[in-house]
Amino acid sequence: MRYGFTRSDIRDAGIGGFNLDSRGYHIENINHSVQITETSVISASIINETRFQFFHADTETIANSSNPAIQVLGSFNGSGAQVGHSIDVRNNYELQNTTFLVHGNHSWKFGIRVRGETDDNTSPQNFGGTFTFGGGTAPELDSNNQPVLDPGQPILAPITSIERYRRTLEFQKLGLRALQIRLLGGGATQFTISAGEPYLSVSQLDVGAFVGDDWRVRPNLTLSMGLRYETQTNIHDWRDLAPRIGVAWAPEAAKGNTRPKTVLRAGFGTFYDRFSLSNTLTTQRYNGVIQQQYVVSNPDFFRTIPPISVIAGFQSPQTIQQISRTLRAPYIMQSALSVERQLPFNTTLAITYAKSHGLHMLRSRDINAPLPGTFNPIVPGSGMYPLGRPGPVFLMESSGLYNQHQLITTVNARINPNVSLSGSYVLNHARSNTDGLGTFPANPYDFHW
Repeated sequence: MRYGFTRSDIRDAGIGGFNLDSRGYHIENINHSVQITETSVISASIINETRFQFFHADTETIANSSNPAIQVLGSFNGSGAQVGHSIDVRNNYELQNTTFLVHGNHSWKFGIRVRGETDDNTSPQNFGGTFTFGGGTAPELDSNNQPVLDPGQPILAPITSIERYRRTLEFQKLGLRALQIRLLGGGATQFTISAGEPYLSVSQLDVGAFVGDDWRVRPNLTLSMGLRYETQTNIHDWRDLAPRIGVAWAPEAAKGNTRPKTVLRAGFGTFYDRFSLSNTLTTQRYNGVIQQQYVVSNPDFFRTIPPISVIAGFQSPQTIQQISRTLRAPYIMQSALSVERQLPFNTTLAITYAKSHGLHMLRSRDINAPLPGTFNPIVPGSGMYPLGRPGPVFLMESSGLYNQHQLITTVNARINPNVSLSGSYVLNHARSNTDGLGTFPANPYDFHW
């Protein structure tokens, strides 16, 4: 049995880089872990092992300032950190039972694993709002902050984000109204804020059962076979069978050599990745009901934020996250072939070719993008939307592909009992049309692009 306790307390985290001191926040982490292993020798040929582990992680984050955040692009980030008072309580448990059985030339191994996870998450992220200042074009000003005129018309010139922020503060001190500040090149370029229910509770369970056999067919030939089945909650996928097979052959051992100089190995297996609980948390939080995200372009207010009911009147469409009903757990079919050769001077050379073919890799797609040929960016309100209303709907899918080829060469040389040298070279070529759920196809209606 083993128990572990860890506590960390970090003050003024998040400060540095573009973030000013006001962006600091306090993080406190408390972690408990319990691990128990029990091994039973049932007979001379049967051993049973049970393992249980439990992890509890409690993270609390408190911002030093509750003021709205200010982002001046390329210059600094100031005011509040917009993490609010966040709490994340996670519980992970895992139970495994494995039996080892030796019978004749067979070494069997079979068992089951059950894992569970719960997450009680409170995340008032950006509930105080964020003002963003970007560059652009504005009237050129003289030393008295008056527009420079050319035959009665202001001269327009590029301005940086820090200049836009400076003008905003300067003109607010002079008591100018929001419209006047905007005409003189001030004012935030964007305001974002979130609202709704910050608390969510989610859970997940996955089960895996397996059986495997190492069969020593001959003294120089070993055959390994196995089968694994996995499934989990939160996705509709019950087909995760994972066969595995491997063979090791030492051709020279059949001639009576006590120590073969050449060993050939080959194997194939299917390996699954589970769909993370954090993805379920994201889709439930941003389903358009639990929490709302509001984006206002060129807001006519700064620092004095109007009520959410007012902001909702001119917000851009909500971004909604969903999980596809046909989503499957991603898996990789991996095959390998290797040759190991004992060379003179206590040197060993190993050459391995490995191929990986991934199917159902995770990625996202906007299923409510305007239909091809119906959207014109210079025509407001144009576009036909599959769901009948504008607004992105990001669907988590398992439609990605992954292919990899590797050639691995390894050399080990034992110069003397005290000195060993090793070297390796890997030639790798991989291609994929996704890097994860943050990957979107350029054209949601044509995955070839």
